[in-house]
Amino acid sequence: MLENGALSGGTTRTAEPAHGLRPLEVFVIGAAAGAIAKTLTAPADRVRLLYQVSTSPWTLRGALGLGSALVRQGGPEGLWRGHSATLWRIVPFAGVQ
Repeated sequence: MLENGALSGGTTRTAEPAHGLRPLEVFVIGAAAGAIAKTLTAPADRVRLLYQVSTSPWTLRGALGLGSALVRQGGPEGLWRGHSATLWRIVPFAGVQ
C-alpha cells in the first residue's frame, strides 16, 4: 500500500530509467555494441594472442608481419579465426552490463 509515495515497509519506489527503454531493448543494444566492438578489435586480439603463446619478443614489425602471414595463409577471414567463440562469451555479458 502506498503512503505518501512510499511503499509500506519503508521502501520507496524506484524511478523509471531516464532513457525510457525496456529491459529487452537495453539488452539488445548492449549486446550489439559488444559484438561490434569485439569484431572491430578481433584482428589485433588474434595477433596479440599468438604473440602471447610464442617465444619471440614483441615488435611492431613482427606483429605486422604476423598479421600479413595470417592473411596469406587463411585470407582476410584468418584474422577473425575463433571469433565466434569470443562472441558467444561477449554478447550475453555486454547485454547485461
